[in-house]
Amino acid sequence: MNKKKILLYAFIVFIINGFVHIETSILKSINTKNSQNLMDAVVIQIDNEINDGHELETIINSVSNVRGMNIYILDHNSKEIIDSTNNKTGKFTDLLKNKEIEKKNSYFSTRVDGKRSICKVYKNTKYDIAITFDYYKMHNEVYTAMAMTYLYLIIASTIVWFITKNNQKQQLESFERIKESNLERAKQIELLNSLSDVYHLMYLIDLDEHTTESYKKSDILVLETKHSNFYEKLKAILLARCKPEYLDSALEFIDLTTVKERLTNKKMISLDYCNILNKWYQFSFIIVARNEFDEAKKVFFTSRVITEEKEREIALIKKSNTDGLTTLLNRRAYDEYISSFNTIPDDLYVLSVDVNGLKKVNDTFGHNAGDEVICATAHLLDDYFSPYGRVFRMGGDEFVVVAIIKEETLLRQINEYSEAVNKYKCSFKHILSTALGYENCKNFNSIEEAVNSADKKMYVDKNNFYKRME
Repeated sequence: MNKKKILLYAFIVFIINGFVHIETSILKSINTKNSQNLMDAVVIQIDNEINDGHELETIINSVSNVRGMNIYILDHNSKEIIDSTNNKTGKFTDLLKNKEIEKKNSYFSTRVDGKRSICKVYKNTKYDIAITFDYYKMHNEVYTAMAMTYLYLIIASTIVWFITKNNQKQQLESFERIKESNLERAKQIELLNSLSDVYHLMYLIDLDEHTTESYKKSDILVLETKHSNFYEKLKAILLARCKPEYLDSALEFIDLTTVKERLTNKKMISLDYCNILNKWYQFSFIIVARNEFDEAKKVFFTSRVITEEKEREIALIKKSNTDGLTTLLNRRAYDEYISSFNTIPDDLYVLSVDVNGLKKVNDTFGHNAGDEVICATAHLLDDYFSPYGRVFRMGGDEFVVVAIIKEETLLRQINEYSEAVNKYKCSFKHILSTALGYENCKNFNSIEEAVNSADKKMYVDKNNFYKRME
C-alpha cells in the first residue's frame, strides 16, 4: 500500500473518530440532563413523602431501586446522615458538613466512595436531602454504545481493508492479465504486420468450427461464418487470373474439405501457380492447432508473390540443366525429361548424333577449333529439330534428340540437316561431318532401349564415314 493510501485511511479514521466523540458528547449531555431531571423527580417524591409523615426507611427503600443513584437524608443543623441508600460514604460525609455546600443551588461534581458522581443538595422543612448519581452508571449506556461503535468501526475497517486489499489484488491480477494480453496482442499484430509484408492474403481457418478469419496489414479482422466465402473468393480470383494449365491444381488445392486429409503427418502443404501476367504465387496451408484426434483443427492459409524467387529458381534450374558450351540441354536435363514419360507416344523418335573426326581436329587445330565444331553441330541440330522436341548434349561430341514427329517429317529434317552440315564452313580448313542414327521408341520397351539402338546405328554410320575417308 503506498503512502497516499495510508494517509487517506488515516484521515478517514480521524474523521470517523471525531464523529464518534461528537456523538458521545451529545449523548452524554442528553443523558446528564435526563439524569438531572430524574434526580429532581426523586427529590420531589421524597419531599412529598416526608411532608406526608412517612418513615424515612420506607422513603429510602422506595427509591433505592434506581441504579447508580444514592439518597442521603441529613439533619438540618448537624448535617449528620440520618439515613441513606449507601453505607459507604467516606469523605462524602465531610463534604456534606462543609458550609460551602449550603451555598450551592445547582449540580456539582464530587466523589462518593471513590467514584465520580454528580450531586445536588435540596432543602426540606425537616431535613436536607442530598442526592448523587454515579457518572459511570449514568453514562453506562453511552460508554457501551461508544465501545460498540468503536468495535463496529474496527470490524468495518477490517472488512473494508480486506475487501480493498482483495480488490487491489484482483485489480492487479486483472491489470497483469490485460497487460500480458496487450503484449501478446501487440506481438501478434507486429507478427501479422511483418507477415503482411510477405503475404498479401492471410486467413486463419477453423476446420472443425467452419469459420474463417481474414487478416490484413491494417489489422482489420473480418469474420466469415462460412468456408464457402473463402473458397468462392479465391475461386473467382483464380478463374480470372490463373493460367489454364495451373487452374485445376489450384482449385483442388484450396478445397477445404480435403485439407485435413492432405495435411496428415505434415505440418504444411504448398502449391505454386502462375497467372496470365506471368506472375508466380504460392498458396500454403500451415497447421497451428490440432484436435484430439491429432488432425488439423486450425490452419493458417497464406498467399504470397514468389515471382522473383521463381525466376531465380527457373534460372538456376536452367543453368543446372544447360550445357555451358553449346547452351543446349545437358545430360541431367535429359534424364529428368526421359523419366517424365509415363507412356511412350507412337510418334516419339530418338536420334543419336556424334561429330566425326573431333580428335583429329583437336590434335591438328587445337581445342578451340574442336569447340567450334561442337557448337556448330549443336546449333544445326537445334535449328532443325528443336521445333519438334528437345536437343541434348550428352557430353563430348555426343548429342541426343528426343522428338514427337511424324516419320516422313523426321526424314525430311534429317536430309535438310545433313545438307546444312555438308555446307557448313569452319573458320579453319576442315569439313564438318556428323554420324547419325535414329529409332521409333514404340518399337522398344523403354526410351533408353531406343536410344541404345540409335547409338548402334550411329556408330555404323560413323564407321562407314571413316572407311570412305581411307
